[in-house]
This record gives sequence, C-alpha cells and structure tokens, in this order.
Amino acid sequence: VRVVFPTPDWNDYLALAFDEIRVFGATSVQVMRRLRSALRGLTELVGESERADGVQRYLEHVDAVIERSAFDERDRAAARQEDPQGLGLTR
Repeated sequence: VRVVFPTPDWNDYLALAFDEIRVFGATSVQVMRRLRSALRGLTELVGESERADGVQRYLEHVDAVIERSAFDERDRAAARQEDPQGLGLTR
C-alpha cells in the first residue's frame, strides 16, 4: 500500500449535518423537535442497515442533550415530540 486516503464514513456525515444544529439549538425546544423529526425521517429512509444504528445513536445523543438542558419538565416533554412541519404544534 502506497497511499492511504481516509474518507468520511456515515457517522462523519451525521456529525457534519447535525452537530452544529444540536449544539447551538440545544436551548430551543422547537429546534430539538425539528432535529428529532429529521432524524426519525432519516431512520425510515435508511431502513434496517448499519446506517440505522448510527442514526439511532445520534438520536439518543439528542435525547441526552434534552435531558441535560435547562428546560423544565414540560419543555423537555415538548422537545422530545417530533414536529415535522415546524409549526410548534403537537398534532
């Protein structure tokens, strides 16, 4: 082997797409709701594959951020509800 060229893997792409949103949106209930919705949609798209495991781990990371947040319990519950339309509605 003469050349080793590292390339990004699936988890690198997840981090690239969502890390800044997760970090800087951690104080917003609505950002967390939309992020969870995006990750749930991504889970449906990747199906039963090793990529699904990465998405599930990232979703668990988002849930841990919500649990450690300064939100009160109502806001935590709201942040854990996906909001695919971004309207801030629970239905």
